[in-house]
Amino acid sequence: MRDVLVSAAIAAGYSLLVGGIGALTVPLLRRRSIGSALAMAVLTSQLAVVVAVAGTAAGMFVVGYDVAVVAVACAVATLIGLAVTGMLARQVAGGAEELRSAVRDLARHGSFTAPPDPAPELAALSAELAHALDELDAVRRARRELVAGLSHDLRSPLAGIRAMAEALEDGVAPDPARYHETIRRDADRLTAMVDDLVELALHDRALAPRTDLVPVSLTTLAADAVSAAEAVAAEAGVRVHASGPAVTVACDPDALRRAAGNLLQNAIRHTPGGGTVAVTVGSDGPDALLSVTDGCGGIPAEHLSRVFDTGWRASRARTPDGGAGLGLAVVRAVTRAHGGSVGVRNVPGGCRFEIRLPRAQGETGSEARVS
Repeated sequence: MRDVLVSAAIAAGYSLLVGGIGALTVPLLRRRSIGSALAMAVLTSQLAVVVAVAGTAAGMFVVGYDVAVVAVACAVATLIGLAVTGMLARQVAGGAEELRSAVRDLARHGSFTAPPDPAPELAALSAELAHALDELDAVRRARRELVAGLSHDLRSPLAGIRAMAEALEDGVAPDPARYHETIRRDADRLTAMVDDLVELALHDRALAPRTDLVPVSLTTLAADAVSAAEAVAAEAGVRVHASGPAVTVACDPDALRRAAGNLLQNAIRHTPGGGTVAVTVGSDGPDALLSVTDGCGGIPAEHLSRVFDTGWRASRARTPDGGAGLGLAVVRAVTRAHGGSVGVRNVPGGCRFEIRLPRAQGETGSEARVS
């Protein structure tokens, strides 16, 4: 029994020695290639067995001839193992090389073709890469649509402003007061577009969690947004009202007020004269809710998932004077920056946009109402 324990101890010592060397070597080789790291991993396990057997034989056998036989057998087994390991490592590394070649083709030609029959890990990596490329293509398409929409929406008012300014300079404007009013209105539209672009850029750049949020009454903020939109609503013949209990959120008041205003402007724009836009404040567990319900008649189901995309509009005819399709994108950017979300769904006679934000810590949700 003592001999068995001594043999086990010798074998364990040699195996740990070889395994320790391999553990230090494999991470270094992994930086060079998968094949070399894999070959070293297999070789380490094989050498651990061979060295343990040879070391045990040298320590326990009395007859030198027996030790020589074991050493020769171990040497032959090691050489054959090295050859097999190299062949298998090349086969495994070949899949990685195929994927690298596909990525090179992407860089050169702009197209990606996944390697055929890859290993499961490489197949998952290929699928993730293909998905990322699809998302990148979608971003590129959205950017082209945004640029095209902005070009149209900026060119039209600028051309009108220039024509009216020239008419005023030449003294041929039939109604100077109306021309001045139109110029101011178009300038306000252009200013709003620029403000939306700046807002989007700021929120896209601000990836770190915000630390400048302050407790604000969402109910009061909704009432302020309604007051600011009353003139536009009256001109369109649309009634606007707000209601709901007092709810407090931690937010940037200016940014959230702009988001609520954008939802209101969008709702008023698409609600026919005589219709109603309702702003409702509420809560759902730890979340505060701000919803805007309009009378637009509903949004086609195929468009619901795109209404918050930057620069997207269902049709140019639907919003002939509605800007560049940035307002709802700003709403999504603001809510995400506050750790919230925004969604839309159809309701009888129209649709409902709903902002969901975390309630301020310690907020009691009193039942005071605004209407």
